[in-house]
Amino acid sequence: MNLYGYVGNNPLSFIDPFGNYPCSSHKGDNDPRTEEQKKCDEKLATIFGGKNAVAAGSGFEPPNLFGTTSGKPPEPRANYKREHLQSRLHLYYSDDEGKNAGEHFGDMYIPAGGRYAGAFNKDVDSYMFYYRRLGNQKSVYLVVSHVKDFVAPKGITKAKTKIGQIGGKGGTSSPNPGGQYIHVHASILDATFRRNRRTGKVTRRLNRGKLIGFFDAFCR
Repeated sequence: MNLYGYVGNNPLSFIDPFGNYPCSSHKGDNDPRTEEQKKCDEKLATIFGGKNAVAAGSGFEPPNLFGTTSGKPPEPRANYKREHLQSRLHLYYSDDEGKNAGEHFGDMYIPAGGRYAGAFNKDVDSYMFYYRRLGNQKSVYLVVSHVKDFVAPKGITKAKTKIGQIGGKGGTSSPNPGGQYIHVHASILDATFRRNRRTGKVTRRLNRGKLIGFFDAFCR
């Protein structure tokens, strides 16, 4: 039995306090992600964002996400753990120096192979797309929320396709008082199929109860 498999056989450098992913054990380390997680977030940023995009799909907000406190100038915050990022994606934009993530607007894209399947929740500018294959997953829905100036693509996307900007309804709230938090929130949900016994017609709908992590879908 491998007692240290949960931290990639490196217990001196990593811990797993949340029971999901190994994190840096060094005190004061501003980025507790493993190299594998960093590479995955970089990959996700190129898939769903444009220049200066920053992705968080492995459980942590980016290490350079800025926030403010009353009466104080902005300060870089350490990686902010959010449990729902274990199974969802946040996309931000930084400045040209790779700093101030979360304080800038930018374009939002979806990968090739998606077909627009309608609005998911208009209250938060949320839309869904059906994919026969997305990453290593088959028959899933991609749900993207907080999309500003949304434009629905026609037919099945044949390449990386812009659908709007980040920071739509609900996408500019802040985890810090007074701080910006401009982002898009995305989820991958399994699709379920049902056959009408009388007509034989098969219908498809998303399974709200089964979320698929972006790390698992694109980096496993």
